Amino acid sequence: KMNKMNKMNKMNKTTLLTLSAIALSAISAGAATVTVDDHNNSFGDVDAFAIDFDATTGGTADWTPDLSTSNTYSIDSISVWEQGTQDTDFYLGVYTGFTGGTLSGFQGASTNTINFSDETGTFKVTWDFIGQGITVTPEVTPGSGGDQRYFVFQTVATAQTTLVDLGDNTTTLAIFRNGSYADRLSGVIKAGDTSVRGNRNQSYEATLTAIPEPSSAALLGLGGLALILRRRK
Repeated sequence: KMNKMNKMNKMNKTTLLTLSAIALSAISAGAATVTVDDHNNSFGDVDAFAIDFDATTGGTADWTPDLSTSNTYSIDSISVWEQGTQDTDFYLGVYTGFTGGTLSGFQGASTNTINFSDETGTFKVTWDFIGQGITVTPEVTPGSGGDQRYFVFQTVATAQTTLVDLGDNTTTLAIFRNGSYADRLSGVIKAGDTSVRGNRNQSYEATLTAIPEPSSAALLGLGGLALILRRRK
């Protein structure tokens, strides 16, 4: 009887440890980042920009590690290289739609603001979104639009329906040297425009984190139980 119990305990521990390994594997993707920073010159008056969060790109800009079309990701941070002079504290609002100059699908805003006049020359600024629940699910085809997000300079953290006209040459972004929208997965929205300038790509950096599926979270809990049982034994 004792031998039988020992065998069952070993089997249970093996099963739980296996589940733990599966769970850890399911959430091991961690944060993925794409950086496009070979900037040259700058844009003029820019009110917003767009990024497609595709799993693949047509050019050298790529995610590390690769994004999966079967995962949903939280947007952790967005950085740009800018040369602006606008003395205003800007949140970065996130929207899923921009048609005919009208914004829609507000997902939230950054936890911090950036003032473009704080430094001179070309410098990197970062907006944080951790804990804001802003998510995206990648697609395969670059520029397909379903996973496109519009990042808008705004003075409030609430939903806006239209872009704020910020005036000429006050919110300039560093421009990427070459490449199409599909190559770089980005484009700018000039002041007064009603569409993304897909052939004009800004330097940017985006960081995402995979959100574990409920089943993976459950398996991770079992894995933790396995480790507790192992220690007790």
